[in-house]
Amino acid sequence: MSESIKTSAWQAFFAPLQIKISCSLLVVVLLAVLIGPHLAAWEYDVIHWDAIGGAPSKEHWFGTDNVGRDIFARTMMGGRVSLLIAILATTVSFCIGVPWGAVSGYVGGSTDQFMMRVVDGMYAIPYVLIVIVLVVILGRNIYLLFIAIGAVSWLDVSRIVRGQALVLKAAPFIASARAMGLSEFRIVTRHVVPNVLGTSIVFATLMIPGVIISESFISFLGLGVQEPMTSLGVLIADGSKNIHSSPWQLGFPTGFLTILLLLMTTLGERLRRLVVGAERSLL
Repeated sequence: MSESIKTSAWQAFFAPLQIKISCSLLVVVLLAVLIGPHLAAWEYDVIHWDAIGGAPSKEHWFGTDNVGRDIFARTMMGGRVSLLIAILATTVSFCIGVPWGAVSGYVGGSTDQFMMRVVDGMYAIPYVLIVIVLVVILGRNIYLLFIAIGAVSWLDVSRIVRGQALVLKAAPFIASARAMGLSEFRIVTRHVVPNVLGTSIVFATLMIPGVIISESFISFLGLGVQEPMTSLGVLIADGSKNIHSSPWQLGFPTGFLTILLLLMTTLGERLRRLVVGAERSLL
């Protein structure tokens, strides 16, 4: 792709004012979760017995929880953990879903039917139930949590990649690769997979918010991140227990999660529209 095409694509992406604002706010949020815990006046896991259940103040911007821990520091740390789990889980799902879908769509025939029946069978089982079973079996560990989520969230990825592979295998450059004597394995790895990565990356931006919600729900059920580490789901679960006496314990983590999801969804939807428009222009 030439530099002029790349420049035009980026200009088209950032053209709407809404996207400029969303990108700016997302950068602020990402910086907050990365450096916020280090800049906070209080540690996220330190208990302050003289500030139990304290309302928002100059000392504690978001107030304190029912054991005296600073909610601002915990929200920033929780956002970091939730985002980390989402990114790693999405990576795991792509490592499984991309090759699965590429092979299924390119090979076709009985192989395609068998591989898609496996996907359909897993679709029949409730998503959250599979994750909960894996978490119970593997244990409540932050690293095992993103593996568990990623191990069941690859189904949508495989379907999208399969659809792209079905189109690509009839493309002229694939026929040229066969004529040059390339093996089927090399065609898949060198031509099919690289050409589906663009659409897959766009899908990832829409997938990350869903993974964050899944992690939050699992943590809300008490099967997620363990204390003293925290996540947005853990904070929301703890805050819901004190919603009447200390509503800020629920309000700030929930608001932060909502803002993060809205920003990522807005950017992902914008990317999706650009990719769809580019694909239609080539037809």
